[in-house]
Amino acid sequence: MAHTSRISCICRGVRMISTILFEFTNSHITFQYILFKGMSLVFPEDDGLFTSSLFFPFLIFSLFLCMFIAILGNRYQRKLNKQERYFRPLYDLNPSSIIMIDPSGFIIDLNPSSEKLTQMDKEDIIGLHFTHFLPKHEQEVTKQRFEKVLAGEVVEYEVQIHNSNGDMIDVFVRNIPIVVENKIHGIYGIIMDITKEKRNMEKIHFMAYHTPLTNLPNKRKLSEDVGEILAHRIPFSLIYLDLNEFKKTNDRYGHLAGDAVLMEVAKRLREVDDQGVAYHIGGDEFAVTLPEVQHEAIEKIALGIANEISLPITYHEFTLEVFASLGIARFPFDAETIEEILQKADLAMYASKELGRGHLVFYHDTLLKKVEERFKLEQDLKEALEKREFELYYQPQFEICTGKFCGAEALLRWNHPEKGILSPDVFIHVLEETGLIVDVGEWVITEVLGWICSWTEAGYEFEHISVNLSPKHFEKHSLCRFIEEVNHEHTSCLHRLDIEITESALINLEKSIDSVRELKKLGISISLDDFGTGYSSLSVLHQLPIDCLKIDRSFIQNFNSDTKALIQMIIQMADNLNVKVVAEGIETNEQLTFLINQGCTYGQGYYFSKPLPQTEFEEKWLKGP
Repeated sequence: MAHTSRISCICRGVRMISTILFEFTNSHITFQYILFKGMSLVFPEDDGLFTSSLFFPFLIFSLFLCMFIAILGNRYQRKLNKQERYFRPLYDLNPSSIIMIDPSGFIIDLNPSSEKLTQMDKEDIIGLHFTHFLPKHEQEVTKQRFEKVLAGEVVEYEVQIHNSNGDMIDVFVRNIPIVVENKIHGIYGIIMDITKEKRNMEKIHFMAYHTPLTNLPNKRKLSEDVGEILAHRIPFSLIYLDLNEFKKTNDRYGHLAGDAVLMEVAKRLREVDDQGVAYHIGGDEFAVTLPEVQHEAIEKIALGIANEISLPITYHEFTLEVFASLGIARFPFDAETIEEILQKADLAMYASKELGRGHLVFYHDTLLKKVEERFKLEQDLKEALEKREFELYYQPQFEICTGKFCGAEALLRWNHPEKGILSPDVFIHVLEETGLIVDVGEWVITEVLGWICSWTEAGYEFEHISVNLSPKHFEKHSLCRFIEEVNHEHTSCLHRLDIEITESALINLEKSIDSVRELKKLGISISLDDFGTGYSSLSVLHQLPIDCLKIDRSFIQNFNSDTKALIQMIIQMADNLNVKVVAEGIETNEQLTFLINQGCTYGQGYYFSKPLPQTEFEEKWLKGP
């Protein structure tokens, strides 16, 4: 009987330990709890077994084991509580909205920022499906993204949502799977309100595709629109027009009068034909695209444009006379590509100018003399590289607040044997179109790196020399390897090389980012050139590891209230991205003062120095007075 009681007591002891172990994993326990729990399990009543010589050691061992479990449990719980105190503010006080979504797509938790974003209380949001805040046209694609995250991917995207008031909000979303013990239990949604930045980017985009003075679409927009028309094989006509003797109007009545003329011409072009689209190419050049009609009808519309423009324009007490020369090219009769139709309309326009004011000319093959001249230019450029006719000029860059010299931008020039020094405006487009730009760019890199190393070894003080590379360089995978080969003996100089890329280089985003990261690993700094003339989404700017934004000279030189607002936005955006800003084309004290007041740090332009040949640059800015 005693033997049976002892066995029963041991069984109760084992049951005590297993029960407490189970409750340890499911509740907060203490030593006192374990002691009393154990006593009640082993000795439900005083049956005299406590004094049993056989069970007493087992009891002591059990109690010590339970004490050890209690200590571990308390430590573990304190650690969890400490982690909770550390990390909870990241959730509750995060300015970004954070929501937790279960695998079925229903919201199960959110932070206070989410309430502010949606203008709803937490209790009203929990239980809603995440698509509740999406417009109908965005729901299906977002559900597909949701499925990708449930499969283990991290997905980022920009989308519009609406709050409880129906207001549309632009957001940047990062979806992350919630993984516990290698199983996905839901999704975190981290949401940033980018509405203000989006509106700024849209304004930048509009200004990049429109001429500030006339608000007409510009040449870049024309090229894109023509490309889309050609892609759909839609017949159309392109009219190029140029104002005759416009320079005389500017010289006689002033630039304000010239601006008034351009604005009035733009207004008249909008009203000429409701089927056409008018563009301001630049300066006194405009264009109109028209859907294809009969030759006679096109001629009638073009003459109507010329007649409308020739009507007198009143400017204050002056009556101004303006006439236009028009050139017309047709697709598909005269051209098959964007470049061809733009070039042939341009050729026809210049042919009409030779006939005198107010004429129009349809493109015809006898105008191909210009094409022959272009072919000769290509041949001359190939020989220029072989004969080392290219030269580098350097335009100094400065800290605009102090006037301190800090570096320079290397600029390409062509020392033509017959025509003298030519700027890139004359030949760079040919280099791009023929692919010669890659070879010329590699020559530029070789030259600049050589001089950087020489100037460094000579002890000259400067921060960097910038080189502008064509997007075609980023279509190759060998750019970094080429730079390493050129500079294998002087790797310590690479931190003084700054490579400028344009927004058009980012068309293939993934490849561009990889190339930029490889350059950064070499110690090379990266600048985004002509910023504001393209369309970089915010997510692209955040992904691209750039060091500097360069404000395009067109915004500085066309100084008015609109461009000033744009410059302010770019400087603010650079500040948010924690990158430098360099303003190009500074020519006046007014421009300089405005840029300083807005927080722009660096600048270049004729106000400080024109571009200089290498020897003159070295003497004046590196060796110093």
